[in-house]
Amino acid sequence: KAVLKGVSGMVVARARLPYQATISDDFSIEQLQLHWQWRQDNSETQDASGEVMPPGAIAQLKKSVMSLTEAFELEPLDIEDGSRLSLQLKATDNNSESGPSMGESTDMIVRVVSEAELRDDLLRREKDQRQLFTEMLDQQDVLLTECQALQALTRDEAALTAEQRGNVVRFQKRQKLLGSGLKPMIERFSNMVEEIRNNRLEEPKGVLQTRLIEKIIEPLKSVQQEHIVLAADALDGVRRRTQLAERQQAFANATGSQKRALKLMRKVLVHMVKNEGYQQAVNLLYEIQKTQEELRSRTEVEKAKLLDPLLKDGATTAPPTNPDQP
Repeated sequence: KAVLKGVSGMVVARARLPYQATISDDFSIEQLQLHWQWRQDNSETQDASGEVMPPGAIAQLKKSVMSLTEAFELEPLDIEDGSRLSLQLKATDNNSESGPSMGESTDMIVRVVSEAELRDDLLRREKDQRQLFTEMLDQQDVLLTECQALQALTRDEAALTAEQRGNVVRFQKRQKLLGSGLKPMIERFSNMVEEIRNNRLEEPKGVLQTRLIEKIIEPLKSVQQEHIVLAADALDGVRRRTQLAERQQAFANATGSQKRALKLMRKVLVHMVKNEGYQQAVNLLYEIQKTQEELRSRTEVEKAKLLDPLLKDGATTAPPTNPDQP
């Protein structure tokens, strides 16, 4: 079994592809090779292929179980943009009864694209997350309003009615669901950071990674792991408290945590919008640079075409003779 880690289905030609693998067999593992092959999207024939033994496998040969955490470097392969790359692990055992047999992992397939295309894809995914996050922020705002309304309604009530207790239970469930919804969002943003690193889009601790971590991921973790948890616990306390003062304090704790969660969420949303604008500007700059390079390349080709006939004519034309020379 083998899976890629820290990359998506799109990578650049200089990327490193981390992967994790487990290999097990009733007999010992004698050989393990990582086979690779790539071809252009518009080509039916294989352009290049090869194999390499993962460095971490060497010390584990002759065992019946092997565990690997490796990374495969793409840059030496000189893969062209617009190509499909397939990686597959193949292991051979030392079956002495019926002869050695081979096992293969499923193919790990990625598409090699330009840096501009990968950056555009990252920006698109961030926009998708921002839209989801906006909806979650609105849900948290509505939940706070409803909690405050029930708090005001029961301010002087000695005990909650069955309907009111039911409302508190529903508030708590909705609060927990919001926290659960933030968790995969945090993971997606964290995966983007890993993608940026593994595709070497910038230096370690670069601007894009730092912004994602400090302005989005860490604040969202605080909202999900701290404020929302405290709000849900406090709402549970509202339902359980029998004394008016204790119930009102639990209400205050719940709405206080919800307000702090909302404040952080709004800051994150503002940064998401700003960051999208920044990334759009960066992506536009890459497009301009790419266009300039393509224009320069075409100019050089056209100059060569124009100069070639002139150089050939000059080489074939005989130099004039000197009439005074004997």
